[in-house]
Parts: sequence; C-alpha cells; structure tokens
Amino acid sequence: MRAFTLLEVLIVVVILSFLIVGISGVLNLGNVAFPVDLGQINLQNQARQAMQWITRDLREASGVTVGSGSNSVTFNNYSGSGISYYLDIGDTNGDDLANQIIREFPAGSRRVVANDISGLVFTPDASNPLLLRIDITASRTILNRPFAFMLAEQVRLRNE
Repeated sequence: MRAFTLLEVLIVVVILSFLIVGISGVLNLGNVAFPVDLGQINLQNQARQAMQWITRDLREASGVTVGSGSNSVTFNNYSGSGISYYLDIGDTNGDDLANQIIREFPAGSRRVVANDISGLVFTPDASNPLLLRIDITASRTILNRPFAFMLAEQVRLRNE
C-alpha cells in the first residue's frame, strides 16, 4: 500500500498556510482600500458638483456681491432674480448636517449643493470686475484618516 508520509503532509500544510495567509492579506488590503477610495471619490464629486452649480449660475450673473468673510455670494441672474450661495458651517438650514454649500433661490428656498465642504471663498479680481475666483475645500475623515480636496476656478461674469 502506498500512502503519504507525515513529512509530506506537513509540507503540504505549510504551503497551504502560506497561500491562505497571502490571500487573506490581499483581501484585507482590498477591504480597507475600497472604502477609503470610495470616500475620496465621493469627496471629489461633492466639490466638483458644487463648483459646477456655482460657475453655471455665475456665468449668467450680474450685480455680484461677495459677503463678509468672503464665504457667500449674492447676485442676480439673467431674469433679475436674486441667487445666493453660502457655506453652512453651523446647520442653519436645520437638517442636522453642517459643512454644506447652500443655494438659496428664490429667497427663503434652500437647496444643499454639496456636503463635507470645509471651505468656500469667493475672491473678486481687483483689476477686472467681471472675474471672480472660487475656492472650494472639501474634507472628510475616512477610517480615522483625514482627507481633503481643493478645487479653484476663475469665472467670468456675464458682460452687460
């Protein structure tokens, strides 16, 4: 009769143990990397979505007024209606969420444009009143690691 010796069985067990440890390490790495990558993508999407909303409206704007602290802007659109964008740091809209960009149009009607926004700055160009720089900083902690994404764009206002 032919059978496996104890040494052969031990060698197979050791080889399988190395394979299982390697495979579980790769799976564990993927298990950690996936939520981090997904969180970073969501953070970037929030900032880009906010920038897209703001720039689209500002390209049709006239009469732009940058608020004190330069984290809010109010302007009239092509129909003369007032639109405001501002950073809601302290949950002023009552949805139990802070660090949001809020679009207010018409007056009193608020819409959340983006979440996880830690900074919003509107800077008028001193040399050209038709240019406005927008800086958005989105930040979030994912698996006890802080992440931030910064986005800046210069917008040309409607020329009247």
